[in-house]
Amino acid sequence: MKMNRLRGAACAALLAAMVSACGGGGKTDLAGTDGGDEGATMNAAAPNRPSGQPQGTADAESIDCRSLAAPSGADVVGVSLGMRAEDAYKAVACSNRALRVTYDAGGFQVPAMPDGSRPRTMVLGQRSGEKIEVSLAGLPGQETVVAIRREVTYGQGQEPQMAALAQQLRGKYGELTAAEGFGAGNYHATLIREQPRQPGEIRNPCEPPTHGPMEIYPYCGPSVAVHVDANPSNPQLAAHLIVSLSDGMTGMRLLNEYRAHAQAAAQRQQNQEAGQAAGRNPTL
Repeated sequence: MKMNRLRGAACAALLAAMVSACGGGGKTDLAGTDGGDEGATMNAAAPNRPSGQPQGTADAESIDCRSLAAPSGADVVGVSLGMRAEDAYKAVACSNRALRVTYDAGGFQVPAMPDGSRPRTMVLGQRSGEKIEVSLAGLPGQETVVAIRREVTYGQGQEPQMAALAQQLRGKYGELTAAEGFGAGNYHATLIREQPRQPGEIRNPCEPPTHGPMEIYPYCGPSVAVHVDANPSNPQLAAHLIVSLSDGMTGMRLLNEYRAHAQAAAQRQQNQEAGQAAGRNPTL
């Protein structure tokens, strides 16, 4: 797997661990267009709540954080691929009680049902220095998690040690090795199972992007990628962390199922409207 090199004084550490499965087909990004390369622009970070009001959704909605659904497989702050939308919402809210969590429209763009409704496409959690995007797919009321991305910027005096963070990531996502082309102390995760490369590709498409729009491919199974930037003034400290998980196979299947469902509903409505018009004889 070929990683983009990070240059400049703020030399970055790139960590990428993947567990993938293969099939065949095109891709979809968060703009929701099959085969498109442009992704949706995510909402900016939400402003801080006024003093005296609840600091986050868990408190504001009185969520019981003692009875959360257990993640299945690799997770990000307790959110795993395949988790129900409602459980993901609660897990994000309870991961940090300062997070403000909403069902956001920044995920996959899907056609509306005849009544104008759409399935939920994203759980978005935001606070100062942290953003969590959970992409959803499925029929309305049956949405499940198909991709997750968490981005954390560590404030001054809050940065973890690079070595300690690398050890944590090893324990959770797989063994790490020194990144080829980077200086001592910078790491990336060993590839657990890599997919065959397509000619001319600059990276394995099954690696969830840690920057830019989240893209999913129908030939990619569950995958995880991690990116860490070192503090430019002290490379022993981590300044920035991004973790991404995705399941392209499941995501594309659910998106296609919903699109077929919406198309069938629209056709039924059109047929019904045509039937109701059968007895209308306009004056000519």
